[in-house]
Parts: sequence; structure tokens; C-alpha cells
Amino acid sequence: MNRLHIIRRFRESIPAKIGIATALVLVTIVGQVPGDSRFSAALQNGCHSPVFFLLTLIVISLLTGPFAYLRTIGLGAVLGIGIELVQGQIGGDVSLLDVCSDMAGVIAAVGVHAFRAQRLGGFVATLIVAIGTLYWIAPIMWCCAAYANRAMSYPTLVRFQTSLDRYFLLDSIPEPEIVAMPRQWSEGAMEYALYVILPHSQWPGIELSEASPNWSGFRGLNIDLVNPNATSLQFTLRVNDRSHNNAFNDRFNTNFAVAPRTRAVLRFPLVDLQRAPAGRSMDIRHMQKIVIFASAQSTGKPVYLSRIWLD
Repeated sequence: MNRLHIIRRFRESIPAKIGIATALVLVTIVGQVPGDSRFSAALQNGCHSPVFFLLTLIVISLLTGPFAYLRTIGLGAVLGIGIELVQGQIGGDVSLLDVCSDMAGVIAAVGVHAFRAQRLGGFVATLIVAIGTLYWIAPIMWCCAAYANRAMSYPTLVRFQTSLDRYFLLDSIPEPEIVAMPRQWSEGAMEYALYVILPHSQWPGIELSEASPNWSGFRGLNIDLVNPNATSLQFTLRVNDRSHNNAFNDRFNTNFAVAPRTRAVLRFPLVDLQRAPAGRSMDIRHMQKIVIFASAQSTGKPVYLSRIWLD
């Protein structure tokens, strides 16, 4: 028995197909892309479409009878929702977007199978597959564009010119907007800023989850804020590196205020950041997070963040 014959028999084996399908489902439920960056998260979410593409091709090959494609699509939807519910029970996130990614893979696989079975024209099949592929790859490409945008802005860690500039901000801020800086505080006709109404939450503030990591060769961290309110705004700045152990004394923490109706540039020497962790020096070459927390008295009030940069 030659190798090609063994492979053909394996591909036609129903137990083998069921085994592969089961493995794909388990990978979707418990599989994890290494790392905790936004890129690894984009890859993790992006795995859903190709996994369900392969899974759907297996399911179609097992189903017979009328409405096989509709039953396959329905089964894909049920399975996608079921996986999200299981993930929610074991500590994962339940995401409607993941179900949409699952269905993009399902529809693309149905298009490919229908074309191969001569039940669908080449143009329609190509269009279906192209739409599914675009839906799958677009978030990954957007992530790559955000990293490229961040690299081009360096040593500016974050600015606010396009929606790409908001990519590394955590979603703890309800509906942050990029707006033109009000004229009385603007330093140019085309200056933009992030407009935030500080939320009523346990830790209200602005969090840059993944800053450009290498701060070596610079002396200071600068934050440009505008307080448009009639009262001062009180903040706490937190900065940590990748080695941070989540303890309060293992990072840089300091309080500062912005006076009423004032634009202020706050500068924090990097030497102070390096000395901040207890028992060690902050790794200035592998920085990670910047968080500007508002005090309880400042919640519900607006603030403009122009940019954060190194000098």
C-alpha cells in the first residue's frame, strides 16, 4: 500500500474526520496564542476564521441529503455560539465578534465547496471567499498598521491625529473622541486631541496599554493635558515596565494637578521612574504601560489629552 493510498484512505475515513473536527473545536476553546500584546490578541481572534473554514469543509463532507449547505451554516452558527458560552464558563471572554469571525470561515468554506461541486459560479464563489478572507484578515492588518503608526510617531508615545492613534488605549474610557483642540488652548490651526469625560468608575482614567517599549537615551516623559473646567483636576500617574509584578511599590506612582482652564505640560524625569520600583531598577528598555488616573472628585468632568512623548 503506497503512501498516497494511505493518505487518501485517511482523508475518506469518517472517524479521522470526526477526530480532526473535535481537535479543531478543542483548539478554538482552549488554544492560546503566546504573549499578551495587542498583536497576539489580534492573532488569537483571527484564528477563528481559518479554524472554522477547515471545520466546515469536514462537516460538509459528512453531511448528505437536501439543504446540506444550509444545515452546515446553521451548525456552524450553533457551534460558534456554543464555544463562546463554554469559554465564558471557563474564564474566557464571550465575544459576538468571534462568532462573526467563525461565520466568515463557514461561509468561505461553503463557497469553496459549492464551487468545487459545480453548484456555484467562479465569480460568486471568489466573491464569497474574498469577503470572508477580508473579514478575517482586516483586524490583523489594522493591528499591523497601528504598530507601524506607533513606530513612525516615536519618540512620541501617543498622539491623536487618526483612529489608529487610539488603538493602544484600553476600552475603559466610554466613547473617547479625537477632536480639534479648542481655539483658546490650541497651538496651531490643525491640532487635535483626545477628548475624554472621566468616567464614574473605580479607576477612572486614560490607559495606554502598550507604549513604545524602548525609552533608553531619553531624559523625560511628557504629558500634555488641557483642563477646561472651572475647578482643578487631580490625577495619579502610573508607569511600569514589562517586569512589573502588579505590586504598588513595583512601579512609578505620583500625583499631580492641572489648574482650572489651563493647558499644562507635565514632565517626569526618567531617572525618577527608574528608581521607583522597590529593590530594583525599572527596565527603561522594556516599558509597557502608562495610566493617568483621575481622583474621585474629578470624575464626570472633561479633559483633553494632546500627546505623550519622550525628550
